[in-house]
Amino acid sequence: ATRPVLRPITPQPVELPELAVFMTGDEKVIHGENVAIKVRVVNSGRAAARDVILDIVGNDQLLKTLPIGAVPASRSVEVEIQLTPQVLGQIDLQAVAKASDGERAVAVRGMFVGKPELTLAIAGPAKVNFGEVQIYTAIVDNKGNADAEEVSLLIMLQGKEAQSLVLGNVLAGQRRRVSFELRPEMGGVLSLNAVATGVGGLQAVANGSINVMQQQVELAIEGPRTLRFGEAARYTLNIKNAGNTDAENVVVNVNMGDSVLDSLFEGTLAMGEKKQVMFEVSPSRPGNQTLTAVALTGSGTSAAATARLQVQHGQLELTAAGPSAKFSGGKATYDVRIKNVGDAAAEDILITAHLPDGAEFVAGVDKIDFYEGVTWRVGTLQPGEEKNYPLECLLEAAGEQSVIFSAAGAGELTATHKVVTSVEALADIRLYVADPQGLVAIGEDAVYEIELHNRGVKAAHDVQLKLLLGDVIRPKATEGLAAQLDERGVTFETIERLDPKETRKIRVTLQAIQEGSHQFRVEVSATDPETFVASEGTTRFYAKA
Repeated sequence: ATRPVLRPITPQPVELPELAVFMTGDEKVIHGENVAIKVRVVNSGRAAARDVILDIVGNDQLLKTLPIGAVPASRSVEVEIQLTPQVLGQIDLQAVAKASDGERAVAVRGMFVGKPELTLAIAGPAKVNFGEVQIYTAIVDNKGNADAEEVSLLIMLQGKEAQSLVLGNVLAGQRRRVSFELRPEMGGVLSLNAVATGVGGLQAVANGSINVMQQQVELAIEGPRTLRFGEAARYTLNIKNAGNTDAENVVVNVNMGDSVLDSLFEGTLAMGEKKQVMFEVSPSRPGNQTLTAVALTGSGTSAAATARLQVQHGQLELTAAGPSAKFSGGKATYDVRIKNVGDAAAEDILITAHLPDGAEFVAGVDKIDFYEGVTWRVGTLQPGEEKNYPLECLLEAAGEQSVIFSAAGAGELTATHKVVTSVEALADIRLYVADPQGLVAIGEDAVYEIELHNRGVKAAHDVQLKLLLGDVIRPKATEGLAAQLDERGVTFETIERLDPKETRKIRVTLQAIQEGSHQFRVEVSATDPETFVASEGTTRFYAKA
């Protein structure tokens, strides 16, 4: 019979996966912020772990499930999971890896979820004076259980940035105080806002207001904007305190150019009070000028008002045209023109011609005798109006002779013009012969008077005088100048120099030897300048019965 065969069987090892889980991440996180958790699933077994699923559990509550898939033997898979914790305090995190064959591994890690909570308050005076610097304090409290990072503080006054401060980190439960200065630049109730901000959109706000007391003085000038030069005009200065508090020690000055009217008003203006002050302006010069009023208060504030004034005035333009050259003793005619080139009437105008020495006014204008020089009235010229006048005079002195014309009018209006005429001097010999009146008997003395006069402005040199006679008249004697007598006439001694305005008188005695009307001739010649003058006449002689 066949016997059964018994053999021992060696058991074969079973190949299984073996999972392990490791979890890393921040131990402290901020509530509401995303947190990155890194989980590494390690398979240290001989078989692959299939259909692995990773669960993230916090305080026994499933937070997230992530399929991993297969994890090969002796391999690992690392994943990063984003979490946003929604609870505060300590959280026990578990990373649970489960495979389809029932393999399971767990990693545990603690996480503290905190949240900063800022509060902000501003402390300081609620009522301040305009322009004064005041100190305020910002109080920042972190009432949360986490630090507030990179905290900054922005102070806004009436919607404009006034201060920007950096506080840095404010620890959980910490209070920070920081002081800052404010100087209001406008009056009234101003809004004061402060905002504290930190990392993660952290924010705290404080709102308030400051009542700024301001002495607001306002000025306004009333009066004419156009006035005439030389005339005074009245103005009214309106002063008002438009601020929300009394204005004390107010001083108001008014100035125009270098002229200053000090302390036109001085005193206190209650809130809303108005004052009117009158003053007078007399412009010191024509043209455009600025009238300025300035107010200063005891607190250092100021106000100003200006008025642009057009000071109109007449402006004289005087011109004259005359000869550039003339002979001495000749008439010179000057054409004088005066025009008002200003923007206002020119009144009470007089023109004066200042003549050089030796000159003589002849005609042309209605001379006013009691004024210096040759003065005549023009009267009033409207803007743009002009008048012309001729002036005639004699010029005697040799050389460059200047006639200066000057015009003057009301309001210190003046104008001048000068005309220069070159005057050439001449000697001008005038010859005058006086023969006997009526009939002269033959054989009786007939006396002739000869007069030489230099009416020029220059001496005449080498003056030669001759008396020419006919055959029937005989010279008998001469007086006043030596002479040679002969049957043809008389030749006088040469006069070497006959000065300006000098006169020489000569007498000649003659006798006729035959009756009838007999002619005589007197001739005068000179050099430097060359001169020749002659005079003829007839004397009637008769025979005695």
